[in-house]
Amino acid sequence: MKTLSYWLLGVLLRIVFVLTDCLPEWVIFTLSEKLASLFMFSSRRYKRRIRKNLQVAFGPSCDNQLVEDLTGRVARNLGLIFAETLLSGSRKKDTILDNITVHGTENLDNALACGKGIMAVSAHLGNFSLIGAKMISAGYPFTMLVKESKYPGIAGVSREIQKKQGGHFIYIDPWAKALRQIMSALRNNEIVCLLADENKKDSETIVEFFGHPAPTATGPAVLSLRTGALVVPIFIVRHADSSHTIFIEPHLNPVLTGNRAEDIFTITTAYTKVIEHYVRKYPDQWFWVNRRWKKGKIKQRKPNRTVNESTVHAGESHTPR
Repeated sequence: MKTLSYWLLGVLLRIVFVLTDCLPEWVIFTLSEKLASLFMFSSRRYKRRIRKNLQVAFGPSCDNQLVEDLTGRVARNLGLIFAETLLSGSRKKDTILDNITVHGTENLDNALACGKGIMAVSAHLGNFSLIGAKMISAGYPFTMLVKESKYPGIAGVSREIQKKQGGHFIYIDPWAKALRQIMSALRNNEIVCLLADENKKDSETIVEFFGHPAPTATGPAVLSLRTGALVVPIFIVRHADSSHTIFIEPHLNPVLTGNRAEDIFTITTAYTKVIEHYVRKYPDQWFWVNRRWKKGKIKQRKPNRTVNESTVHAGESHTPR
């Protein structure tokens, strides 16, 4: 039944994608927001998971009212992401990309000047699916590393949209092929971007995320040590007027010891701290549905770190130092 459901969803997505060029933008955005909200608030499982994650991250300061508020905003953001992603693969692509500004290109240029390639680190924050297309349109050799859905119908539609977006993508499966493509891109002094904020249950590298142990993707650290590529955090956030800004941080410069395991831990900790900073700044734009923390090792949050209701509202540009 689950396989059939995802097949039907894939068919529906393909129909919606075909109709994207015909429907007015406001219709697409309105329908996407309504459907995302309906799905989120009808799913007890996802609501429970979001509540648990928020309370783990922010502790007692995240009361029931704030949980409900953030859940609603997360749902709205998911709806906007869906609509924008559809439009970015249609004839209206330029309208979507023109609504994105890029801050910190000098950091990217400085890292590229080293000639070793760049391992860009990002997160499921804002409409991350637009980063690659925008950076390509800005003239950068930018490739996103993508994990496809295991359901062929969904994967097929996603590939079609990605192709029409005009971005460059490396698909994780099969990994041997993906690794060859990554290494080739870095040797050519290109940028490879990886989302490093999900729970990696098999990872032996456990770093703190919001003060709790979290198995974390070490790919950027491992590839950086192997190739000399610099690690550059990059994120996209949505503003109150529905415009977007891509923030490019200076490359990480951690103190390394020459011990491979220790250096992997150091680099992974460094980019996880930057990810946490952005999630704290824009909590309504992160994908709280992910089971981020290591099961069985979550400690009760002390009430000295709080989430302020004002942080729920995405607004001013911000680049952490």
